[in-house]
Amino acid sequence: MLRKVASKVAWVGRTASMVFGLALVLALVFGMASTAFGITGGNFILGSLNNTATAITKLTGTVGGGPALQVSNPSTATGSTALDLQVATGKAPMKVNRTTKVTNLNSDLLDGKDSRTFGTFMATSQSITGDCTTAGTWKGCASYSLKVPAGKVYRVTVWSSINARSDGSSGTLLYCPAVAGGSFGLSCITPAPSFGRYDTLTLPSDAAVSGASSGEISLPAGSYNISTAINPSVGLSLDPSLNMHTTLMVQDSSVPLPPTE
Repeated sequence: MLRKVASKVAWVGRTASMVFGLALVLALVFGMASTAFGITGGNFILGSLNNTATAITKLTGTVGGGPALQVSNPSTATGSTALDLQVATGKAPMKVNRTTKVTNLNSDLLDGKDSRTFGTFMATSQSITGDCTTAGTWKGCASYSLKVPAGKVYRVTVWSSINARSDGSSGTLLYCPAVAGGSFGLSCITPAPSFGRYDTLTLPSDAAVSGASSGEISLPAGSYNISTAINPSVGLSLDPSLNMHTTLMVQDSSVPLPPTE
């Protein structure tokens, strides 16, 4: 009788152990799975590529003087970014509910178009002053190639700046913003296309000098070179730190200028 009772107790013990063990295994398996995948209704798992949801995940934070959510990635590796938004083709990756200016937002395109499409753009070019010049000869340096399409007229504002030093002899340096191409030979555009107007710098024998000038011109369809024209009376130093810049702003005359206050 005692042997039979003992046998029953042992069987109950083994059965309980098996059930408890199975429950523990299931808890571990399904618990780990839920931790690894972070599905709808579960926790958001950091470092996991498998967080999934079929409903919106919303954060509402009343945070004064700062953001409700900040994502920081201090890595300096190539391609590092703080946020990556991916959507299907033709879908907007983001939407906002305000038109307030976003500080430091740098956009490559506006409505899929670059700035030239909207009628205005700027460009600049530079060259070492001594590399481009010949004493007693007008030359266009730091030039920028500009093409005006058929049916268009571009209004071009040009700023020229120059730093120069003689190669040891004193003299003078004539310079101006200039245009060449179309119906123009190399011509100053300050204030009209004529070499009757240019600026003059005096070149001492032992010091560098600098100067700046600007002009504006309307150009019909054609191909042009916009440059800083220069004519020194003496040879110039080839020092690479002494250079000239040509900066231009181009306005499509068929596009209205922004209103002024």
